[in-house]
Amino acid sequence: MGLLLEFLAQEDGRQLAGVDRSAHSLALARRRPMLSEARLEEGRAQELPFADDSFDACVSHMALMLMSEIEQVVAEVARVLSPGGVPACVVGGGAVGGEAYERFLGPYRSQWSGGAGMGCCLQPL
Repeated sequence: MGLLLEFLAQEDGRQLAGVDRSAHSLALARRRPMLSEARLEEGRAQELPFADDSFDACVSHMALMLMSEIEQVVAEVARVLSPGGVPACVVGGGAVGGEAYERFLGPYRSQWSGGAGMGCCLQPL
């Protein structure tokens, strides 16, 4: 988590937040000087600890395929995103692809089917 947030923190003016189930991972992320202002919370993506309409973007990098209750994760992302907010999800397709890939990204497509540019974002790596 820390490395991705640190990369995103390189642009001034961003207010960043992160969620992880691991207290150890959060402690490591908090050590990074560029994340001193980030809101880092222990929790699950199925129950995000943020208010409705809190963010203009939500990034999930190689994590969605490790989660259960994908539909609930998608619902939570939609809840915390402001109207017009952008969900960005990177999922490795690799050798699995096909049915497994659709299992994880199908709910995202359903939620944001009319979103501008979403088709280009929902492609396997």
